[in-house]
Amino acid sequence: EEPVGVDLMRLRGVQSAFSENNITWTDDLFFPLSRSKQTRHELYQHIYEEISSWTALFFASDYYAAEAAVFFSEKGVRIPEDISLVGFDDNFYARMVQPSLTTMRQDVKKKGQLAIKRLLKLIKDEEVQDINTRFEPELIIRNSTKKREENYGKNN
Repeated sequence: EEPVGVDLMRLRGVQSAFSENNITWTDDLFFPLSRSKQTRHELYQHIYEEISSWTALFFASDYYAAEAAVFFSEKGVRIPEDISLVGFDDNFYARMVQPSLTTMRQDVKKKGQLAIKRLLKLIKDEEVQDINTRFEPELIIRNSTKKREENYGKNN
């Protein structure tokens, strides 16, 4: 299942970061996550079996990053010593899981305020400008990542 909406934008952000750092992006670096917990765990198991070939995993949400952190930790994978994990949103999952997640923070309050303003305009039958607003995320570095000097991405 191909990403859409914000998930697609987050994927494009990762691809852009690869490009900006002269790292080659290939489609086999992207794993769509199922809504099914069992299917996600099967994917995590597949990644676990090849864990030494990965440097870091980037997730489209803190929920999935936290879920993967628990899965890998239960298998004895040390985070971030064996693999770094990064989420997106900076919600309570990022702070609740151990180690706490490095994540991309969005200004949720600002997003909510803008959504309410637009909703009130729609209720008043007023025109809404700039329907697609993007908020600049902020990198929040916590304990689930560490700097590695070796090559990045999937080692071939």
